[in-house]
Amino acid sequence: MSDAALGQYPDPALAARRLGAFQAAARFCVRSLTLLGIALFFLVSPMLLFNWGFSYEDVGGSVIEKVHPGTWLVLLALVLVAFGRGNPLTILDDFSRPPALAMYLFAWALLMFFTIVIKKGPFTPLIDTFALPAMLFALAGTMAASEKRRAALIIHLLLNANALLGLYEYLSGYRLTPYVAGTLLIEVDWRSTALLGHPLANASITGSYALLLGLGGGQDLPKLMRPAVMSLQLIAMIAFGGRSALVLTILLLACVGFWDMSRFLRGGRVDMLQTGLMLMAAPVVIAAFIYAIDAGFFDQMLQRFVDDQGSAKARVIMLKLFNYITWEDLVFGPDSALISSLQRTEGIEYGIESFWVAFILTNGVAMSMIFFLALFAFSWQLVTATRINTVILLIYFYLLASTSVSLSAKTCSFGMFVIMILTMMRVDAPSALRAIRVRR
Repeated sequence: MSDAALGQYPDPALAARRLGAFQAAARFCVRSLTLLGIALFFLVSPMLLFNWGFSYEDVGGSVIEKVHPGTWLVLLALVLVAFGRGNPLTILDDFSRPPALAMYLFAWALLMFFTIVIKKGPFTPLIDTFALPAMLFALAGTMAASEKRRAALIIHLLLNANALLGLYEYLSGYRLTPYVAGTLLIEVDWRSTALLGHPLANASITGSYALLLGLGGGQDLPKLMRPAVMSLQLIAMIAFGGRSALVLTILLLACVGFWDMSRFLRGGRVDMLQTGLMLMAAPVVIAAFIYAIDAGFFDQMLQRFVDDQGSAKARVIMLKLFNYITWEDLVFGPDSALISSLQRTEGIEYGIESFWVAFILTNGVAMSMIFFLALFAFSWQLVTATRINTVILLIYFYLLASTSVSLSAKTCSFGMFVIMILTMMRVDAPSALRAIRVRR
């Protein structure tokens, strides 16, 4: 056979090396984009984007400005995962293999169609608020345990930096990120904005993180550091001023502590070193708490319990909006202009302080029930992918959503919450095998 004929057949070993090099480069890019995207969610808030001149929540601007930079990086990472496999269509299996995820994405696509075609409303909030968690879930399925651990450590670092910055802002009066509502600059509010922006978003994520640590999500941190980190987060919640988040966090942590104590009394194991150090630290914590009360550290937070500045009244008013809507509109979705007009008339133009009520008043009962069922199915998929303790975190998150605008507006909070669970509440294969051997 001639040399020309041999040249038609490439060297298999060379082709394999080239493919391996391409896949390694794609894998490196995917890891880098994933970690950078996750970091951006905890570093770049909507208020910071507004301060930089992006029309993220404002009227106008391009679609690129309307979607969080971290979301674009996560989407790009998924595209590279797809092309790195050789057949991009295989990425569809990652979204369709878990039945609950496929159900959630179908409901999301239906909601997008309903919003764009029928309601003719803005659709970009549905990307950051609801598409992002599904994208992160699929992307986490491609990550190794070491990559999830690296992502968890980045989140630990950023959330503790956020807590320290929030406390500094609270004590000094300095703000790293201006506090804005829409385009209105708010200068009279004492609550910190720190890295995550809105005080209530800070309180929600900080409370979720503190509860997650109490449920065993600090597996990547040294044991002696976990109580200190949890204490820092609880103290920082005072600076963010979230009443519902603070009360729910303390209540659920108390329930978790009571359960651990009862399990110990029934003969369960306990970490004696960590327990001993916590008992030794208790007098110091109590003394610091008494000093903080005397110094007035809690005064502004306690004042919010006394004077809620109309929050309770706004939650009563939002239920009155149903009186102005016909049954047909309630089922299939009232006119958005009518709802906006009623909000301005009733004095709650900044938002309806309940995700469930706001979602129904925006999309109607029929569409809302379909999406709620898919949302709960996706939430259960999170539990099956991590630990059973995740149920408590989900209950906490949805209870908070019932008392604030939260998921009814554009927010990355749900995606941030999902990636915290997937990285910190993960069950590594070696740990699972050790648990099986112990049970045997």
